[in-house]
Amino acid sequence: MSKVIDELSQDDFGKSFDTKIFGELKQKMNDQEKSGFIALALQIVGLIAIISLGGLVGLAVLFTTLIAAMIIALSSRKAVKKHQDMLGITNAELKEALAARRKKMK
Repeated sequence: MSKVIDELSQDDFGKSFDTKIFGELKQKMNDQEKSGFIALALQIVGLIAIISLGGLVGLAVLFTTLIAAMIIALSSRKAVKKHQDMLGITNAELKEALAARRKKMK
């Protein structure tokens, strides 16, 4: 998806934005995607820990990794939302622009 994000332009929104803030938004969206993969990996590690360790130790590792995954995912989402607010973009507009960009790339 990062290729779609990198190719995203102001024309996909039908609006004109501050170029610097728009570039930062795209970078934060790429960072959010990476943090999503890290959060998923942490969740898998937690599940493996509870299966292999079992008991209270496994549960402690599971909850620790799940909390860490939530913190990572929410912090990156907060950064994207901040830039969306600065540009006046809603989530619906962002999804429509990404869908339009995907169609153009096909």
